[in-house]
Amino acid sequence: MSEACCALPAVVETGYEPKGSITAYDTFDKTYVIAPEGARSAIIIVYDIFGISPQIMQGADIVSKALNAKVVVPDFFRGNERDVNNYPPKTPEGQAERKAFFEDAADVQKRLPELISVARALRKEGFEKVGAIGYCWGGKLCIVAGSSPDTFEAISLVHPAFLTNEDGDKLAVPIAFYPTVDEPKDVCDHIRDAVSKKPFASKNTFHYFETVRHGFAGARANLSDPENKKQFEFFYQEVTNFFQRAFA
Repeated sequence: MSEACCALPAVVETGYEPKGSITAYDTFDKTYVIAPEGARSAIIIVYDIFGISPQIMQGADIVSKALNAKVVVPDFFRGNERDVNNYPPKTPEGQAERKAFFEDAADVQKRLPELISVARALRKEGFEKVGAIGYCWGGKLCIVAGSSPDTFEAISLVHPAFLTNEDGDKLAVPIAFYPTVDEPKDVCDHIRDAVSKKPFASKNTFHYFETVRHGFAGARANLSDPENKKQFEFFYQEVTNFFQRAFA
């Protein structure tokens, strides 16, 4: 299988036109889906707290093309995502609403059964290889799901949030791990070291993004900035190559 970087489409800086469509999938009324003909593997993208953004849809399209995979982006927050242009909130009312959001819509344990359900739905469609990519908040959800070997063949996290040492200790599937300078280095190092001792260690990938900040691959990606665009492209080269190897 050729390296995915050979097939990656050019990144569009502004005004991206998605190649997939918004449709219902599994328990979700709204899911971004792109499904090339003949796809044999599937990827679930778990977005950041800003929902199904143009940057996330472009990433889904890149992954789908590079892997010839069905990619689904469920709307876990069901329209209650955060406003990327007004975050973090500055008023007491906004801060209280943010707290309520993380205790309900963004509660990882509440969303975990839904993520597992989507993976099962993909397997019922006939996809034998199913992976997940989590951005920020989504990274936490993916690594928690990855504590079981029955949900995914492999997972990837990019600038993940809320990670703990225990997440790495419990991980049961190969991981591509992409923190930035903004994530707690001690926790990231612990997870890197913990998974390096797992039976699947040879399949893992780890890369620190030291020239861009948290959010560079998600809704906060500024693709008009040359360095952000460069690292955005590099991330997708790396992550699609990882899944090619992990799914082989």
